[in-house]
Amino acid sequence: MKFLNPSLLYALFALAIPIIIHLFNFQRFKKVYFTQVRFLRNLQQQTRSHSRLKHLLVLTTRLLALAFLILAFAQPFIPEGDHPTDAGKKAISVYIDNSFSMDATNEEGRLLELAKMKAREVADAYAPTDIFQLITNDFLGKQQRLLSKEDFLEALGEVETSPDTRSISEVYKRQQDALSQHQGTRIAYILSDYQKSITDLDVISQDTTITLNLVAMHAEKASNVYIDSVWFENPVRMSDTPEQLTVRIKNASDEEHENIPVKLMINGHQKAMASIRTTPGSTQDVVLTYTTEESGIQYGEIALVDYPIVYDDHYFFAYSIADSLSILCINQNEESEAVNALFGDDAYVRLRNVSAGSIDFSAFSGQHMIVLNELTEIATGLQDELAKFVNEGGSLWVFPNALNEQEPINSLLSQLGTGLYTSLDTQRTKVSSFFKEHLLYEHIFEKVPENMDFPVTGKHYVMTSSQSTSEEVLLRLQDNHPFISRYKSGRGFVYTSAVPSNDKSFYPFGNHSLNVLTLYQAALHSQSANDLFTIIGADDAITLGKLYTGSEGVLTIKKLGSEGSFIPEQRSGGLKTILYTHGQVNEAGLYVLKAGSSDLLGLAFNYERKESETATYTAEDLKTITRKLGISSSSVMDGGISEFALAITRQAEGTRLWRICIWLALLMLATETAFIRLLK
Repeated sequence: MKFLNPSLLYALFALAIPIIIHLFNFQRFKKVYFTQVRFLRNLQQQTRSHSRLKHLLVLTTRLLALAFLILAFAQPFIPEGDHPTDAGKKAISVYIDNSFSMDATNEEGRLLELAKMKAREVADAYAPTDIFQLITNDFLGKQQRLLSKEDFLEALGEVETSPDTRSISEVYKRQQDALSQHQGTRIAYILSDYQKSITDLDVISQDTTITLNLVAMHAEKASNVYIDSVWFENPVRMSDTPEQLTVRIKNASDEEHENIPVKLMINGHQKAMASIRTTPGSTQDVVLTYTTEESGIQYGEIALVDYPIVYDDHYFFAYSIADSLSILCINQNEESEAVNALFGDDAYVRLRNVSAGSIDFSAFSGQHMIVLNELTEIATGLQDELAKFVNEGGSLWVFPNALNEQEPINSLLSQLGTGLYTSLDTQRTKVSSFFKEHLLYEHIFEKVPENMDFPVTGKHYVMTSSQSTSEEVLLRLQDNHPFISRYKSGRGFVYTSAVPSNDKSFYPFGNHSLNVLTLYQAALHSQSANDLFTIIGADDAITLGKLYTGSEGVLTIKKLGSEGSFIPEQRSGGLKTILYTHGQVNEAGLYVLKAGSSDLLGLAFNYERKESETATYTAEDLKTITRKLGISSSSVMDGGISEFALAITRQAEGTRLWRICIWLALLMLATETAFIRLLK
């Protein structure tokens, strides 16, 4: 047992006062002598004993009444478990999970409304002088302030459903940061449905000075089939070319679902449809094939029909089909015959040839691919600009020179982290194999012939193997040397050829269709593909390719079909642009990035899918987990209506005994009155 006001116990010393008065104020009997006194001696002795007993009983009841009254003012209590309950101002942090899963219901109502009601009961259990923090998944800056009880209840009424999803460890860290401002008793409440996808109690760093209370809200069991993600098998988008879009669908329930329709919409028009059957707990990939006739921005939406959870039945994506492909060829002397023959008459490709001695570096930002044609010298400035071009997402194709002067090229390749040109092998050989499963060759060959005609070379340069694991040998010679290789460098790619472009002693590069095909596919795949979508709340930054806004106006983001727009923070450099939305997008859908009145890029935002997994932990599960993890100074409460207020009061105050003390004091006073009146 403890006391909220232990200093009042010093008043118990006042009990000595009535004892002293009683001892020094005995009634003194006066002797009266008269005849036959000997017959009264026995009666006199008996009366004196009864009087002393009565006085002692009255004194005892008065002392007990006064003692219980003093104890009542000292407010004794029995602490609830191991949780401290001290006098003074307390700081209480309350987290309300306002994610989509809290829109579920049980027999008592909607979980979010129940959680708000529980939060009010928490506030009511504490004194008006205590301070409170209210946290939701929005993680707003103002939620890190400690509020008065009145302000806390006002903020509680403004809590609404949010698309953001937070893990329990993230929430607890925010509570720790806010409660650290207070030096007294600190208590944290987490009101959530404790979905397994967000409950990571095993990674929290517990502060034992904070009493942690886990309040579990339970919903009725609901089945859910949802769209998890979408992607293209091929990263290159072109008009009038068949596209294969993969849609991943998950069944987060114990039920089997049949004949679920899945629709694909592009620019508001239905392009494909499928009907699926899912087994309990399964994941299924559905491939939808369609063709887009026009270039420009393409807005896509996948939709299925499923109840009762519907927020994850739509998935949005957006991409652009370029009007043209820009290639810059830097030549040492002669222009590349293979490059000119392949791209010169292609209406889709804008080819530009420049001399190594007259290069405008500012033109690099507008190119998809740069071809180095047999350079024997590379200035330091050009080397740095080429490295920057690749690191920021560009593609670089390298033809070595025929003079065996590869030091300038090797200096650049070393900076890019690729293999280097070494010796010249003069042995005539041919390509023996190619990486037919590589992305560049997908959907190119219906069937690869068994005796395929491969390129031949009179001689070739040998390249050292790169220490990087990103090396991909696209074509390999009979002596196992790479003929054409691809390396991942930064956000871009580097392609190296073992032979020059024009020299006939090596055999001209453009003489074989497989060489030309590889160069053409590399050029097509050099288009920087922006992300198809962005997850709301998961990442505030959107990384895009280079944007050409000119002087058309400020960048804005606008939701399709709505009037409002906002200005994102923009950071540009080289071939990439990063946009920061700063939480201004909170609704899934299709958006457009505009410069003034011009549409620059399509954007798509989707809700986080963690909330789609309906599996949750019960209160008993949480008790088992906290016990196994050894999380001290914590308790688990059931979020049901029954007895919750009493549990919170006990948590806040312990088992209070002052009322019992008052009743005992009254009982002692009544007993004293009875002694005085009844004992004659």
